[in-house]
This record gives sequence, C-alpha cells and structure tokens, in this order.
Amino acid sequence: MQTDSAAIEQLLLIMTQLRDPERGCTWDKVQSIATIAPYTRWRKLMKLLMLLNDKILLL
Repeated sequence: MQTDSAAIEQLLLIMTQLRDPERGCTWDKVQSIATIAPYTRWRKLMKLLMLLNDKILLL
C-alpha cells in the first residue's frame, strides 16, 4: 500500500503529464482552480451522501 506522500507524488506526476504544453491533454491545460472547483465540490458532496446512505442502512 502506498504512503500518503507517495500517492501525492504520483498524483503530481500525472497532473504534470496532463498539463504538458506539447503532449498534454487539451482540456487539462486550460483548467484552473476556478474551473475545477465546482467538480471537486460535486464529487465531495456525492461521497458524503454515499457515506450517509451507508450509515442509514446500517441503523
């Protein structure tokens, strides 16, 4: 199992590859915190709802 720091390093490497000016993904190269934030919040909300649903089903 990966340590947290190894997982973060792997994520940073993937992000660097996706944003590479020559070979990177066109969509990823134009993203910023402002354009990514709504998706991040949505995913966190979905995860929270799934966790809450699991807790309710266990009651």
